[in-house]
Amino acid sequence: MLAIAVTVPRLLWQSDDFSALLLYRLRTSLFISPLPIVPRLLHFLCSRLSGVRIGDNVLLEEGVYIPHGEITIDGVVRIGRNSSLFPWITIGPSERSAVGPTLAEGVFVGTGAMILGDVRIGRGALIGANALVLSDVPAGATAVGVPARVIERGRSDAK
Repeated sequence: MLAIAVTVPRLLWQSDDFSALLLYRLRTSLFISPLPIVPRLLHFLCSRLSGVRIGDNVLLEEGVYIPHGEITIDGVVRIGRNSSLFPWITIGPSERSAVGPTLAEGVFVGTGAMILGDVRIGRGALIGANALVLSDVPAGATAVGVPARVIERGRSDAK
């Protein structure tokens, strides 16, 4: 118990991703509270402290890794377990669809990438830095470019 009492404040002080994800989890648990202003204040606090902006309709499964801030995720979006989201990315709906992307388990999204629209990113896919993803990416594939195109399919570690 003492280890938790020491570790949590240290992580809150040192780690943008830990504080952002903790505030996100707290905010989502308070949506059913009788005080609707509290989740909104937590969203504002998270945005200002860490630069991580996560919308109300976003589902982050366990193990999502955010090493630094400056991330925007909005719309009806699902991020699978053990995915990695690097800085300066945008994930959300496009002008053609109100539904945003679905990222399967273990997806890696490189710095500066944008994933827009109702697209599916398969398990273990790699999205390169500064890629603009507007269409589905199969499991285990690597997508790069503007607009993104698949340059490698079916890495052996993706199932």
